[in-house]
Parts: sequence; structure tokens; C-alpha cells
Amino acid sequence: MARHVFRYRLSDGKLLAKYPVRDGEADLVNDLVVAPDGTLYATATNSGSLVRIGPGSASADMFLPPHSLPDPNGITVSREGRFLFVAGWYGITRVDLKSRATQRLKSSSQIAVGCLDGRYEYDGDLVGIQNCVHDAGRVLRLWRNPQRDTIVSVQVLES
Repeated sequence: MARHVFRYRLSDGKLLAKYPVRDGEADLVNDLVVAPDGTLYATATNSGSLVRIGPGSASADMFLPPHSLPDPNGITVSREGRFLFVAGWYGITRVDLKSRATQRLKSSSQIAVGCLDGRYEYDGDLVGIQNCVHDAGRVLRLWRNPQRDTIVSVQVLES
């Protein structure tokens, strides 16, 4: 079975393109983000891979192969387009878009950073919906250190 990422024109809902995605392990193409250069990145949750569609490309490719990311879900890109931040079941992984190196963000055991979805970067911080730790879910703002490799504190914005 082939999976696809679909591109629509928002003004009228017209389907503009379908991008086939390799169906590695009955994959689930989950969340996506568009980087400042126009490249689209999407999480493939079941395989732990990352899909990329370049501007003007007719197909998707695997930017990170299967098992590169632990249960990838919510995704956001840094303002300057250097890093992706990908949420998983138990934490957040930083992906360097130049080297493709992955690094799990460090945090205190007092900060619950798993199960984040609907992620974005705001004013240098990460914001996301934590939808499996608490019954009703909550919205978190996560402050990072200047190197953006450690979460130093968290604020519950809504619960």
C-alpha cells in the first residue's frame, strides 16, 4: 500500500499534488512542518523515519531512515532553519538539517517532555500540546539553554 503527502491550495481546496511515501512498515505519516527554504519535513511514526519533500520536487524521500527517531510525532523547525525538533513518546530529539545528526534534548527528571504534539517554536522556546500525560491534555512552553540541547524549565500555559 502506498502512502502519500497531499498538497492542497488553501483558497479553494484544490488538490495540487500527491507525493508518494515509501510504505516501510505500514507507516503513519503524521505531523509536518515547512522550513524557511520551502522544504517540507514529515514524521513517519511507525518506522521512526523522517520524510522530506524539497521545493519543486515531484516525490518524497527519506531524510532519516527507519529507526532514526523514537516514535516521532510533533515537529517544528527553528526560525533560522538549522534544526528540527521532533517530539516522541518519551522526549524531544533535535535534528541538525545539515549533518542529519540527532540528539535527544536533555532535561531534569522533574520535567515531563514526552507525548508532545502540535509543536512550534515561539520566541526561542518550544510550545506543544501534551496529550497523553494528563487526561485533558495541556499546553506547555519549554525553555531551552542557548545551545538548544537542554530543556531548562517548563511552564504550563493551559490545562
